[in-house]
This record gives sequence, C-alpha cells and structure tokens, in this order.
Amino acid sequence: MKILIASARYPYQQGKADSMTVFHLIQYLARRNHEVILATFNNAEKFPESERELMRTYCKEVRVIDLKKFGKLWRMSSNVLGKTPYQVAYYRRQLMHRYIGELVAEYQPDVLYAHLIRTAEYLKPFKEIPKILAMQIAQTLNYGRLIKHEKDWLRKIFYTQEYHRVAAYEPQIIRHFDRVLLISPHDEKAIVDKGQSKKIFFNPHGIDVDYFSEDLNLERQSKVLVMNGDFGVPTNMDGALNFYQHIYPLVKKEEPDVQLWLVGRNPAPSIRALTKDPSVMVTGKVPDIRPYLQEATIGIAPMRVGAGLQNKVLVSLASQLPVVATRIANEGISAPEGEVILTPGSNGEFAQTIIDLLRQPERRAQLGRNALEFMQKRWTWDFHFRKLEEMMEQLILDRHRPVENYYPFQKSFVASNGR
Repeated sequence: MKILIASARYPYQQGKADSMTVFHLIQYLARRNHEVILATFNNAEKFPESERELMRTYCKEVRVIDLKKFGKLWRMSSNVLGKTPYQVAYYRRQLMHRYIGELVAEYQPDVLYAHLIRTAEYLKPFKEIPKILAMQIAQTLNYGRLIKHEKDWLRKIFYTQEYHRVAAYEPQIIRHFDRVLLISPHDEKAIVDKGQSKKIFFNPHGIDVDYFSEDLNLERQSKVLVMNGDFGVPTNMDGALNFYQHIYPLVKKEEPDVQLWLVGRNPAPSIRALTKDPSVMVTGKVPDIRPYLQEATIGIAPMRVGAGLQNKVLVSLASQLPVVATRIANEGISAPEGEVILTPGSNGEFAQTIIDLLRQPERRAQLGRNALEFMQKRWTWDFHFRKLEEMMEQLILDRHRPVENYYPFQKSFVASNGR
C-alpha cells in the first residue's frame, strides 16, 4: 500500500503520546514494506537531527512545516469570533494544503490518514481516495470533563468555548471520512450518531512492552507511590493536585512515612510547589522512567478528566506495578478490575485501597504479574497495528462495506453490529 499520513506533530519516538504513536505506526508500516509519505508540522519541538534522519529512512518523502510563535498567536486570536475549534485553527496553514495536494498528485496514494482532527481539513477535499481519520479520543468528552473540574475561571472559559466548538465539529468532520479511529466505546458514545457508527474502528495504540518490562535489578521501595506523565497538561495536573489535596492526606494519616513521586516532563508551578512537602518528589523530565517505575511500590492514576487511552497506565502495568486508578483512567484500556488493576470510586475508597495494598506485599506481587501478562497479550504496538493494517487493506477493496471491527477487551464490543 501507499499511505499518505498527515500529522500535527513531527513523529518522534520519545515525543508526546500522539507524536510517538505516529512514529511507531510509520515504523511498523515501513517494516511491512508499505510506502509511506508524510506531511507534518514541527511545533517548535527540539529533538536530535538523527530523529529526522530516521524518519526519512522510513518514508518515501517527508514534508515539514515549522510553526512560528507569532503565526500561532495570530491564528488563535483571529479565530476568537469563528466557530472552528482552536486546536484546528492552530494548525491552519495554506502551505500544508499545497504540500498535500502535490504529494497526492505525485504519489497517488491508496489511503489517506489524518492523525487527530487537527489535520482533518487537509484531507477532506480528496473524495476519490479512501480516507481515515484517527481521532483517537473524543475531544467533546475530554473538554466536557475538563469544564467540570477546572477551578481557574480563565481556563474554564476557554475550555467551555472549545467544548462547544468541538461538540459541533467532531460529528460533522467524521462524515467526510471512510473510517474513524477511536480508542474506546466511551469516545464513540460522546460524538457518533447511529448513521455514522458503521465507520468507527476501535484502534488503541500499544507500547514497547519488552522495554518497560526489562528487569533492571532494582529493589522496590516499601512505601512509594508513583504517578508518571506530562505534568504540564490539565488532565494530569488536575489528577495530581486532587490526589495530593484530598487522597494523600488520608494515606499519610495511616502510613506517615509514605512518599509520593511525580515523574515526568513539564511540571507546572502548582506541581513543583508540592515539593514543599518533604515526602513529595517532582522530577521533571527524566532520561529513563523505568527506574522510578521499578523502584516504586504502587502506581497511581488518579485521573478525574480526560478521554481515550492513558499511556501512563500502560507503562506502569508493563513495569509490573500494582496500579490504583480511577475508572476514567482505565476506560480506554479495560484492564480487568480486581485482577490487573484496582479502580476504587470515591477519594476515601482510593486512599483505603492504597493503604490496604501497602500492607499486602503478596497481593502487590500478584497484581504485578497479572499486569505484565495482560500487557504482553494485548498491548504491544504490533498487536493493534496489525488490526489497522488489515482494516486499511479491506478499505481499499471496498470503501462502502461496514467496518469489521474488533475491540478485544470487552466481548460486548467484538463487532460493529454488536455495539
């Protein structure tokens, strides 16, 4: 197959979740001898030139547009009176329309693939070529949850505006694509009407399970809680702050010598401020997250907002950490509750689950073993990319045939007509 991919971020194996997903998808397709053409943006991110060269070895051609700070501010401010989602306006460049038009004319791709709604407009005009929109998550669901918990009134105003924009935009844009990729049925319910459900294809991404499960010969601490992620994004900030304010004190009351590690890039000032408590460590970006995951006692994912797939949970499970998470954090993964992951309800129940687990080393070890087995069976990159590759091949043969879906974690979602 010849596949043209439009990506909002330059694919980078150590990048943010969407950037990393596109990197591994392209790597997989190239390994399978498919021809990949890439049109992408560089959002002022700095990474080694070797990464650019690596991507060029995987792709037939790569076209990149660097987003300048002034241009980004202009596009956002000029969109205030419009109806387009800000995240779509942020990536609006006429040059990208030209690039993609040239690439389509030159390479005659079999499939067009837009990663996230941010690039959907660039592929919408090509009606004769099968098109896939990898929405991944329903932004309508994501922003609806952000509004509910945000306390800063300026952010709340912005989130409310963006919510109304994506709520109108998402159901409309999917009509222009033959297949729409979502993480889970929760995302589908937020945006898809019955007439469009036949094109929804559940396709969560995986992780490098072998890498995160590699034994580094480290000893687990007795009372360390770890949360990993990007602590500059609202979903993780909200989860970490709510945990510290309302759950962590209940744990410390019963286990005074417990520690909390917040491990990951871009910690906001409100997150860094937590280090005033000597039991809290905020690392910022680390060269290798695995030592922290393999030394900690319990992984936590106290997400109150968000949608789709939580990478932080996947890497914790692959590291054989017993994980205590909210149901929102697990909804895109569907790890069996009680066997692989623990998902208490209220803040008090979350705290008590952690307290009990700190006192049950055999229970922790069993959860860790179950977690790794679950990850090895269901969450490698290749497991999901094989399903995506098969779907692409079927799409080329017949654009009008309802999608043959798979959702391997809940039997009730095995087939499209069974949802």
